[in-house]
Amino acid sequence: MLTRFFEIKVSFLFESLRLVMNLKNNISIIFCALWAIGCVATAQANEDGTKFRDWRLACREFAGEDKFCTIIQQLSETENGEFLAEIALQPAIAKEQKRVVLAISTPTNMALTIQPGYRRTVSGEVKTLTWRTCSQTSCLASRVLSVEEVTELKKGRSILVGYQLAKDTQPTIFEVSLSGVTAGLSAIGR
Repeated sequence: MLTRFFEIKVSFLFESLRLVMNLKNNISIIFCALWAIGCVATAQANEDGTKFRDWRLACREFAGEDKFCTIIQQLSETENGEFLAEIALQPAIAKEQKRVVLAISTPTNMALTIQPGYRRTVSGEVKTLTWRTCSQTSCLASRVLSVEEVTELKKGRSILVGYQLAKDTQPTIFEVSLSGVTAGLSAIGR
């Protein structure tokens, strides 16, 4: 059952990204549309499911297109095993430069007027993500990371991620391990 749940979440993430890629008004933020031949070759050298400590490579082929790979980390509340979030780092081209998109897939009952975000430390500046889409099973938010943000992720041990459920008055904040993120980003050409 957990495997099926995971397959549904990964499938939703890829389909949501495909939807966002097709929106003409989001041309400045093209998710995973183009990547260099070196990136594809590197990703093909790693198999779907390859683990990079706390991150896992997830690859998918769309009809008539090259293989698309991203690194993901799925989180659940340890007390009850309830889905908390799936964090993904994906290759992208933005303003003709190789970039990384941080995407978060969350439960559906989000307060959509409050943007999710992340920060490196408890006192650090919050970097906001933008809600992109919701389905019956989850909501997706993302942010194109700056070169400096990617460097910080590679050097860090963890980040704090937060979002707010519609029924709550306080945000849900949780820690995301960065153990293995450097090797994972290298595997997707970043």
